[in-house]
Amino acid sequence: MKNILKYAGILFAITLLVGSVLAVVNAQTQGIIARLSINEEEKSRDSVVGGMSDYTSSEKIGDNIWAYKKGDDVSAWAVLKTAKGYGGDIKVMVGIDRDLRIISQNILDQSETPGLGANCENDTFLRQFIGKTIDMQVKKSGPYNDNDIQAITGATITTKAVTGAANEAVEQVKVILDAEAEAEAAAKAKAEQEAAAAAEAENNAE
Repeated sequence: MKNILKYAGILFAITLLVGSVLAVVNAQTQGIIARLSINEEEKSRDSVVGGMSDYTSSEKIGDNIWAYKKGDDVSAWAVLKTAKGYGGDIKVMVGIDRDLRIISQNILDQSETPGLGANCENDTFLRQFIGKTIDMQVKKSGPYNDNDIQAITGATITTKAVTGAANEAVEQVKVILDAEAEAEAAAKAKAEQEAAAAAEAENNAE
């Protein structure tokens, strides 16, 4: 009986030790994976806007969007979108300029079917998006218009998911530019009103 209790105690201690070691290793591994993921995301952001060397600074301005500045002016945005593909979520990073045209885009993560939907990572597919703007349409066959995206053979769902993410990214930047234009128009109108009021006051004083 004493031996049984002894061995049980030893076994319990070993189990506890192994569990502790595994917990520590797991925590460290998760930290490493998280850091790698952040690094990959940062590289992806800079890549889709043409490289950080073209800009003086960048900053996060929302949950999924980063602004890239040349001097004091924002000249491009990187937008991270998640779309529902055939095999699960597809993370798409899209670079957009002030003309609401896509600079480039890439796939951060996907679990689509190898040889079919997984081809969404291929340059031949992604290059189609360069220079395109709002309301991109997916087509299985030609003729193709300037804003059309040729579907990946056997992977229309994947193609529509990636294209939808790109459209949403451009729309998000459009909202920012529209708000910026409205603010500028309001500021201009206010300045004109103040100038008119000042001129009227001056005339009345004379």
